[in-house]
This record gives sequence, C-alpha cells and structure tokens, in this order.
Amino acid sequence: IKGIEVSNGKIYVRTFISKGGKEKYIIMDIKGNEINTTWISSELEVSLLAQIAGGKLYSIANGKLYYIKENIDSEEWELFAEPLK
Repeated sequence: IKGIEVSNGKIYVRTFISKGGKEKYIIMDIKGNEINTTWISSELEVSLLAQIAGGKLYSIANGKLYYIKENIDSEEWELFAEPLK
C-alpha cells in the first residue's frame, strides 16, 4: 500500500502496481469491501525529503483525484483533476 485516503464514505487505496504510466487504485466501501479498481496517472511523486516531512501533492474529494504538478517551462504549479470511477 502506497497510500490511503478516505472521502465521502469510500476508501481509496493507492497501490505500488503500475503499468503504462498509471497506478492502480482500489476503491472500497467504509467496511472494506472492494467496489472497483481504477488506474490513475503516476505523476504524483514527491521528493524523498518532502515525503519524510509529510508532503504530498494530491488529495481525493467528491470522487476525484486532485493533484498539482510543477510546469518547469513556466515555473508555475498546475492543478489537475481526474475522476475516480
């Protein structure tokens, strides 16, 4: 397990399983019964130092994964949202 988020009565489990630039997420109900699995962009990594400090660049709310990614060219942070079905 790479991470766990609870939102709107569902548990979202981020796994270490990846393919084609996407990571596997398991979606469960609050009792731990599996509802679905989905594959989401694996661009959510932060540096080891940020991980140690508790930093993360994503959150789950209302059935969507929200994450920010630095645009090196413009030197700005961009916000993305992907549905978790």
